[in-house]
Amino acid sequence: MLAALSKAIGAGNPVVPRFTKEEMQQRKDPILTAVGVKTWNQLAKGGAEYSISWAENQIALYMYRLDKKGRFEPDPNKTKTFPKDTGLRGIVEAILADVNTRPELQLSAPVAVE
Repeated sequence: MLAALSKAIGAGNPVVPRFTKEEMQQRKDPILTAVGVKTWNQLAKGGAEYSISWAENQIALYMYRLDKKGRFEPDPNKTKTFPKDTGLRGIVEAILADVNTRPELQLSAPVAVE
């Protein structure tokens, strides 16, 4: 998990070209494709969302929950902040600690930090 997250961070925030309305209707959603589900409802039922924000003096980890309509929303009770010099490993360990509290995310084999 650590290597995959490092690779994603290394990619930065590339500019994605705007799609036409026709292209949007025909394309498959890359997020759904990457996780192997067909709908956002399937993803919400068996997935989780996390985001990391690097600020000038700290790092914030946002953990999400489902709202009443089944959409991901930030869970203010689970937001964690870290000192600016925290390594990626510490953030990944916090995510995995949260994953381990969510029965819907449990896999047959544990996810390794490496």
